[in-house]
Formats: sequence, C-alpha cells, structure tokens
Amino acid sequence: MRYFNEKNLLNLLKKDKSKFINAQPFPHIIIDNFLDNKEALELANKFPGIKDKIWEIHGSGANPDSFDFEGVKRGSSNIVEMPKEIRQFLLEFNSEIFLQFLRKLSGVKHIIGDPSFSGCGLHSTGKGGRLMIHSDVNRYPIDNFVYQYLNCIFYITKDWDPSWNGNLELWDKKCKKCIKSIQPKFNRMIIFETTPFAFHGHPKPLNIPITKRRNSIAAYFYIPRTIYSSKYLSNELKTVFWRRTQSQDKLFSYKFLKDKFNLIMLEILPPIISKSIQKIKRKRLNKK
Repeated sequence: MRYFNEKNLLNLLKKDKSKFINAQPFPHIIIDNFLDNKEALELANKFPGIKDKIWEIHGSGANPDSFDFEGVKRGSSNIVEMPKEIRQFLLEFNSEIFLQFLRKLSGVKHIIGDPSFSGCGLHSTGKGGRLMIHSDVNRYPIDNFVYQYLNCIFYITKDWDPSWNGNLELWDKKCKKCIKSIQPKFNRMIIFETTPFAFHGHPKPLNIPITKRRNSIAAYFYIPRTIYSSKYLSNELKTVFWRRTQSQDKLFSYKFLKDKFNLIMLEILPPIISKSIQKIKRKRLNKK
C-alpha cells in the first residue's frame, strides 16, 4: 500500500502554495483530510498503545513537570518496532514524491529527509501532559551538515474534542503572543518552517479523558548548510530554546535553570568544545 499520492499532492500545491508562503507568524499550512479516511483510520487503529515498550519519555520541556504520570509526553523513533502500516507511512515522508511536494510548496530547491527519524516519529501525550513553547534545535544525526527547515505533523486521534486543549500554538518571533492556534484534528497535516524564531508547542495541560491521547506522526526535513548558510538560519540554536508562557512554567525550577546554563555555556565555550559536547549528547540520545 502507498499512502502518498502524487496527483493528490500536486492538487494541494495548486490550492495551497501561496497560503504556506504568506502564512503568519511564519510559513505554515493546514491540510485537512490529508489521507483517505479509511487509510487514516487504519493508522489510528495501529498506533501503539501507551503500555507498549516502544515509548521513551520526552516530557514537556524545561519546567518542573513530573515525569511519573501516565499523561506525560512520550515519543519513539524506533521504526523497526512500529507496526508495518505506520512504518510504511513514515518511510513515504522520505520518498521523492513527498520531497518534491515540499520543495515546490516552499520554493526551496534542496530539501532532504532523515531516514533515522531522529527526534521525530511517533508522539503521544495524555491527560495533564503538554509541551512548552519552544523553537527547535537541529536534530539531524550528522553534525554540521544541514539546517532543520520543516516539520510535518500528522494528527490521528479520532473524534478530537476542542475542549481537551492540545491545540498547536504558533507564536510571534518575540514570543509575546500566540498568533495561530490549530486543533489537532483527526487526519490533519500541519507543515511549518522551523527557524530559530518559529516558536510553537501545545503548552496548556491536556484536559482529555484518561482513555484518550493526543497522538501524532511527525517527520523533520532539512536543507544543506553549504547552499543555504548565507540565507537561512545563520543564528541556528545550539539547544532547544524553551519559553515560559504558562503559569506552570516556573522560572526557578531545576530543569529550567539547567537548560539556561547549558545554553549559556554552549555560547561562551570555544566552538571546538561546544561541538564536542553536542556530539556526546547526540550519541547518548541515539543509544537510547
């Protein structure tokens, strides 16, 4: 089975290319009914349960939230352990059909995927879980090769209720105001740029039934440094930049202060040392 249809993607381009480029607060697009409903239901039904061994705990960011409750955000890049239907869907993100779609949508000629799905893949958040507003760090597994440029997130929780919170929020570049709030509706695809000023997240604790979860499938895309270093992301972040926007995001928490310390140290240390630290962190992450 193939999930991505070239004809359907080309039809989306005709309608939505200008919407992506001109969207505020940064380029993004919302595509409803991305898949045939039967295909989307199949993926939703095959999505791993929270008791499955595939998951790693991700948490909600640099804040004092506990990791010991069932609703905490979890993720998995372990494509080998995923159901074959979800594995096939993820692999098609890296197909030339989809990469050409992204290139034409964004107007950027050189976009590549990541077959390892480093930092992406499957995400699942339950009751009380959330994700602080942040801008992304480069997650590509090879250092100094590419910039992270696009995120694609496909939502597959059936019968989503807006009262559950969980909207994806897009904030202005100074992170003072939420400009766009997007429901994680079933069979909805969101594609957005991930520059150092593309602040996003779902910071409000989920008010969702204990039997439901905010489930999504995500893939990240990159542009080569050698081509775009003078035009894109010249001030690329060295670590995730978390922003406090909710009452739960306390300033004097251990995790927040640790995150700030890491950010400062990466900025003031000589490049040869800061790059070595980033390599060690990435190796530890890939071993998990």
